[in-house]
Amino acid sequence: EIDTYMQRGLAGSLGSCIAQTVFYPLDYVRTRQQVDKAAKNRTLVEVLQVNLKDGGIARLYTGFQSSIISVTISNFVYFFAFSALNHTYRRHARSDPSIPTSFALAAAAGILNVVATTPLWVAATRIRLQERLQDGKRCTSIVDTLLRILRLETHCSDASALQRAGRRCLEGLSRRCFW
Repeated sequence: EIDTYMQRGLAGSLGSCIAQTVFYPLDYVRTRQQVDKAAKNRTLVEVLQVNLKDGGIARLYTGFQSSIISVTISNFVYFFAFSALNHTYRRHARSDPSIPTSFALAAAAGILNVVATTPLWVAATRIRLQERLQDGKRCTSIVDTLLRILRLETHCSDASALQRAGRRCLEGLSRRCFW
């Protein structure tokens, strides 16, 4: 059963990676239009042209690596959770879920996805915008950006302890999941 959840999670991740790769330049331009005063008053085509002129195709893929990591994890979480919730419902109810129940299961999987991956999307957006944090350094990787946000922007009394714990968790996850 866990293999089925993994297959669906991986299939959702793969599909989202392909879509993100193809449409990332449009997402980049949309984000620029939302935050850049000069881009707000331009059309999509105009913003695309300006960015291509200024930095070539590479400019349109600024922050792509962090975005692809985020979308992969996000869709894996959603499809894995939905498959697990759907299976659990079928096992306990001994029937297929009704349409409203399917919507509720999908909403629960979506909520889990948002709660689990919002920090990744915050970091990915900051990297896409090449934003500088309070320490004046540009955002580069997801892990680095998350740890720096935690250190610089939280109001915890012991942010360094949270940072160390977060780093250990992220490093442990990356060793188990990616290598």
